Amino acid sequence: MDVIDEPIARDASSSPDATARDEGVDVPPALPPLQDFTIGAYPSAIGIIQRSIRSNARALDASATFAESAAQGYLLQAMARFLRAAAGREFPGGEAERDALVTQAIAEVDELIAGSTRVLGGAPGYGLDEPWDAFGDGSTNPAFTNYAWQTGMVATGVGELLLYLRDAGARHADRATDARRMLGFLSSMVRPYQSRSSAVAGASPAAAFYWYSFASADAKNTHNTNALIATATWMLGELEGDDALRTRAQQSSEALRVRLRSASGRYEWNYVDDGYPAAQRNAEDISHALLTTQFMRFARDRRWWSDGHMTALARTFTDAIWSGHPARMNGRVDGTSAGASDWTYTRAAVLGFAANADAPGGNPLLFDLARSALMSSRLARFDVALSSGTVDAVGLDALSTLLLHRPAAFAPDSRWSVAAGPGDDAIPSDARGGVRFYRVDWAAPARSTAGSLALDARASTAPNANFLVDLPDALTGPVSVSITWRASESGEVQQFDGSAYRARAPLPATADETGAARWMRTTFVFDAGAAADYERATPGRNVLFQCTRSLVVHRIEATPLR
Repeated sequence: MDVIDEPIARDASSSPDATARDEGVDVPPALPPLQDFTIGAYPSAIGIIQRSIRSNARALDASATFAESAAQGYLLQAMARFLRAAAGREFPGGEAERDALVTQAIAEVDELIAGSTRVLGGAPGYGLDEPWDAFGDGSTNPAFTNYAWQTGMVATGVGELLLYLRDAGARHADRATDARRMLGFLSSMVRPYQSRSSAVAGASPAAAFYWYSFASADAKNTHNTNALIATATWMLGELEGDDALRTRAQQSSEALRVRLRSASGRYEWNYVDDGYPAAQRNAEDISHALLTTQFMRFARDRRWWSDGHMTALARTFTDAIWSGHPARMNGRVDGTSAGASDWTYTRAAVLGFAANADAPGGNPLLFDLARSALMSSRLARFDVALSSGTVDAVGLDALSTLLLHRPAAFAPDSRWSVAAGPGDDAIPSDARGGVRFYRVDWAAPARSTAGSLALDARASTAPNANFLVDLPDALTGPVSVSITWRASESGEVQQFDGSAYRARAPLPATADETGAARWMRTTFVFDAGAAADYERATPGRNVLFQCTRSLVVHRIEATPLR
């Protein structure tokens, strides 16, 4: 497949459509473009997605390396989500590139089919190529055991691709034979798990969970693996018109819902519940929770859960998981730390934020928080090149999910944004809104480097350097603010309330877990309706913020959330 990195600019006067119109031939109306978005210093999410699809497709092949099945499942999900996000829109690079991506996705499924027969137990599936005692209870499973996590990851990717092909209709009608082959593969992975499940005693409505593996010792309600098999079960039921499968998937959502705990308007839950000793249960880590929280959104989309569930889940993200450090969020869903693993867990947790960014009843702030965590923990952390870099399969899936679930507030991008350079401190001439540096507190724009990333930035010249968010007069409600910065010591952002500065958000030192200096992007929110106007002679309401330690800032962004 030859997926180009950026959309091709076309001369409309010489396009085939223009020629056809000149000759009086009816042509389909032009599709609206698929809108791109930035991630702090990174100019194109779509560019990273397209390059990463190509690089991951080259690197991953579960038919040759059994242990790559989960990563290839992430890749397949990312491909399907990118295709879904681009449905009804002009595809970057043209329609031939859309068709090429479908061809590549089907090729990935064929590789997975070829590698699925090594698993034990008869049914096609995936697992590990080494013995594994998942729960530390002495019930070690042999190598090539069929596990719900790896098999579910692949099955969910296959299901998402099949649903895209179904919904695309005539666009991919020539893929009918491929679709039938893939549907058979999906069925052969999912149906054996229907007999590897257990009811949740006393639950009403009925609730049941899928086992962690085919082994009876693994008959435990592990929420993230139950989520994967349940999602794939519903997809199979939807594609085959099987109400029993769709009902069974809904019962799996109940197995999670009845184990949620309410805490200050948010949710907490364990990694594993029924079938596991109560004294050994712990709050789920945010890495495994990327699947559990996606399943919560899946349940809401099917009206199994309500907007109220999404409101509480959004608070879990903003009030418990988000720590104020964009590269090291709290490692467990109850807001506690998982220790040094917080760093790596943060890189995975972005997926859960992304899937819930546009959830009904939720909070669009999750989109901006996800972008900050993605840049800070994965992109800048690993020196991904600004205009030519790629990410691994998990990062790719996070990007595709952000593209698919971008909320209206961020369509196409942050409402206001300024990067260090000419005009970055311009006083507004009207009240349409914007962001700017407060010139007297900053050195002139200059190139600044952290890791291998060199960015134009302003260095603070005082320990209380200011910037402003300029608001339209009538704007009320929450406003998301994001800063791309680097600093050698920790400080905070403070907001001027008309008489004094009040703490708004931490600005941690931007060193990664190894101690290396990095660029980071962080996000916080303030209430526009209660904000003081600092410059009454300037159009709009001009909200003043200060940074309490020396730092270097590349970009400032702000977006009203409603």
